[in-house]
Amino acid sequence: MPPKNKFTKEQIVDAAFDIASTQGFDSITIRKVADKLGSSIAPIYVNFQNLDELKCALGDKITNLTTEVMLSVKTHDPFLDIGAGNIKLAMDYTQIYKDYHLNPNCSQYFKHDSTHQNKLIKKMSASTKLVGLSREQMSDILHIMAHITYGIIFEYLIIKNKTSYDEIIHYMENVADDLIVGYKLRKGVK
Repeated sequence: MPPKNKFTKEQIVDAAFDIASTQGFDSITIRKVADKLGSSIAPIYVNFQNLDELKCALGDKITNLTTEVMLSVKTHDPFLDIGAGNIKLAMDYTQIYKDYHLNPNCSQYFKHDSTHQNKLIKKMSASTKLVGLSREQMSDILHIMAHITYGIIFEYLIIKNKTSYDEIIHYMENVADDLIVGYKLRKGVK
């Protein structure tokens, strides 16, 4: 008779997330997750075949969290919300953010499909600043602004810039406004 489930998959992934948040994605082991749960390793292997499968489930949780935060932050503009959500992710989940974007050992665990981008573009389309742009043009602006945002975030994370969240968002809004105006001029969009 197989062992009884003592912990759900979600509880195990949450424990792995806690470890990744403080110690980094690479430091996750079955033993550390079991210790975090106050358990032997057996319940983890009841739910996951191996560490790789657990890390894939953790990658899904992190990808979903990324989308959720970027969609849930509210400023006065839906496009700014996305950048502000990205900043919030970096500030609230610094180690995970670094692993997600900078750790080559982690990329295999994160899904990079169109679902995340489609949800962001749908939110962006509610911005009055982006009126007149096609979906493809909004996708262009999203990619350009993502790179600008990453620069701001990495300055904050790596250089340890002590700029406040509100100051960063104000700066980002000015950059985004300039980007949108310039993009519309270049593309002939009114």
